[in-house]
Amino acid sequence: MSRHSSNKLLYLSGLIFIISVFFSSFLNSKLLKNKHILGTTTSFGEILSDSCITEDSTNILVIKNSYIDLNYTPVDLVTLNDSNVKLRKDAAVDLKQMINDLNNTTTNKVKVVSGFRSSATQSSLKQRFKTILGINSNSRVADPGTSEHELGTAVDLSFVNGKSLWQNSATKELIWLDQHSHEYGFVLSYRPDNQAKTGFQFEPWHWRWVGKDLATQIRLSGKPPEDFYLPKSCP
Repeated sequence: MSRHSSNKLLYLSGLIFIISVFFSSFLNSKLLKNKHILGTTTSFGEILSDSCITEDSTNILVIKNSYIDLNYTPVDLVTLNDSNVKLRKDAAVDLKQMINDLNNTTTNKVKVVSGFRSSATQSSLKQRFKTILGINSNSRVADPGTSEHELGTAVDLSFVNGKSLWQNSATKELIWLDQHSHEYGFVLSYRPDNQAKTGFQFEPWHWRWVGKDLATQIRLSGKPPEDFYLPKSCP
């Protein structure tokens, strides 16, 4: 090989190297810019983690035919004030503000009566209702692994006077929740129009936190929440 040809080859090799470095940096910066989709991405190799739907994802689908890990326990659970109810931290912060604003606006005061449940607690609850209701319990209480309560982002609400929101289904309190819950990141999971999809009866007391952005999308769409959720998966 001539000296001229050798120099030309070295030049081309160097040029290719520079172009590859530039392209790699450009691609990596694009991926980092879009890291907010589902999780946190710090490098090109970690982008696959963003496409995973896990129990920690706020948009995971949890219904009768879409199970979650029975051993799942959120790592960021906190205990709500003046109760033994636990909820994931971000959900608890927004819930507190929502309940305060609701109670300052309407007449009948509302409280939280249930939050996170382990699969063992859910199993015990299902057995109790099965003893009382028999087969009818299938549309009233979820099997372990299919309850949104196991995510640590769902709550059951009740009136402080002991009456359930079911007994007061046409009250100003429920109207307020319907109009404003998305502003705090909450959606009504089991509605009159989605019983066939979820497998559960209408539950005006059951609210799930999905974050303000997603809750607002759901509210504006007029569609049921489960249309925006994805089943547990990971490439």
